[in-house]
Amino acid sequence: FERWLYRLVRKHGGRQTWGWSFDLKHLHLKSGSLSPLKHFVYDLRGIVQRQPLPGYRLALVTDPDGRVRLTFQPTSTDLSGIAAFRAPRRRTIRL
Repeated sequence: FERWLYRLVRKHGGRQTWGWSFDLKHLHLKSGSLSPLKHFVYDLRGIVQRQPLPGYRLALVTDPDGRVRLTFQPTSTDLSGIAAFRAPRRRTIRL
């Protein structure tokens, strides 16, 4: 789940100064998760508390209309921890 979230954050937030945000219901649908929304949100709250994604600051905020959103912003240009979140390389065999 964290790897998927990290890829999503990098894709949408990139190096935008103000970051990006997602409505939690939309994020749940986008993830393809089979768990109910309340379990998804519980897991997401744990990730936001731990802040494990290098180079990004995560937060849960409530809109004026009552919807909860995940927001993320880049924190620094230090990308030393990114290698741990990359997908493993696949070996290709040439014949």
